[in-house]
Amino acid sequence: MSYSGDTSNPYAQQGGTPTPVNPGKTLGIVGLVLGVVGFVVLFLGPIAGLIVSIIGLSKSRKVGQKNGFALAGIIVSAVALIANIIAIVVIVTLAATVGGTAIELLEQCEADPTGTVVFQGQEISCEELLSGTY
Repeated sequence: MSYSGDTSNPYAQQGGTPTPVNPGKTLGIVGLVLGVVGFVVLFLGPIAGLIVSIIGLSKSRKVGQKNGFALAGIIVSAVALIANIIAIVVIVTLAATVGGTAIELLEQCEADPTGTVVFQGQEISCEELLSGTY
């Protein structure tokens, strides 16, 4: 059956312009996924997610379309990046505190290897500490 211009047939092909393709939608989805993964993978995921999401949003805006995935990717990636920065600051602070305490304990034991030191309310013999059995 060929199309003869009959508009009474609802299945006949209609003319018109096709819906434009959103060139940044896939990048927006990828950026969102990378942002979510960024909560597990330090720095690499959120930075990549942020970059890809910004590129996807930019491409979508150039053709006049919205891209919710890219916007969500930017937000999630930014939050993940901030969470990663906070986690690293906390880890470095804790490591410096515990590391400083451990160095002080070892210095005390080197001065008097037969003595004892107090760590977190527990008395530890320097012999145990220096031998690594504690």
